[in-house]
Amino acid sequence: MKTLKDAGLVADRRDGRWIHYSLNAETLGDLQEFLGTIEERAAKLKAARCCQEEKKSSGQLYGFSIF
Repeated sequence: MKTLKDAGLVADRRDGRWIHYSLNAETLGDLQEFLGTIEERAAKLKAARCCQEEKKSSGQLYGFSIF
């Protein structure tokens, strides 16, 4: 819980000997947006690598380039 509090994802409120925790919706939204951006970039990178591998494999014969 300390790590989540330090990251700002969780807020706490003391009530006597009890501690009530709640999610910080704004920070959680920022995290979701950040992770979505990473996911999109990873998909684009994967697609680019796939195309590069196809180009390499189609232009080679026994490890030697045709051109």
